[in-house]
Amino acid sequence: MILCLACYNDRLASLYENAADFLLYEVDGCNSYPVGRLSLPQRDPMQRITALAAHGVTLVICGGICRQERLHLAEAGIAVTPWVCGDPETVLEAYNHGRLHQLTMPGCQRERTGQGPSSQRVQGPGRGQGRGLGQGRGQGRGQGQCRNTGRFPGGKPPSQDK
Repeated sequence: MILCLACYNDRLASLYENAADFLLYEVDGCNSYPVGRLSLPQRDPMQRITALAAHGVTLVICGGICRQERLHLAEAGIAVTPWVCGDPETVLEAYNHGRLHQLTMPGCQRERTGQGPSSQRVQGPGRGQGRGLGQGRGQGRGQGQCRNTGRFPGGKPPSQDK
């Protein structure tokens, strides 16, 4: 498996789209070996994805990433682990030992993958299952035209001069 760390200078890029260097590693069990570095300063997302796919990348670890970019990567068969921060060595070590969740960007939650405490449902006030029928009475107090008759409230249209 080829793992890619999307970097800017000496750290993971805080946003995938801003990454200038892509560090490539061959992952074998709990060991990773560097296999290359791609410098892709161009901002064309499709060129980046084509280059990553051509080098056999199957997983990208990065900071934030926009939804559209992530969908394009998925279409190319490249998985994404977003919201990670740190220097490449620390991130790689955490990945190899299954501790990548410890490097989640401040203020970001891990994704709900079905593992760990963040995957459990949280319920509290106003956080139900969303299965209501939505048939409550509206609270509107509009003064506009009546729906069925085409007449105005009070029998005459509101004056236009104010």
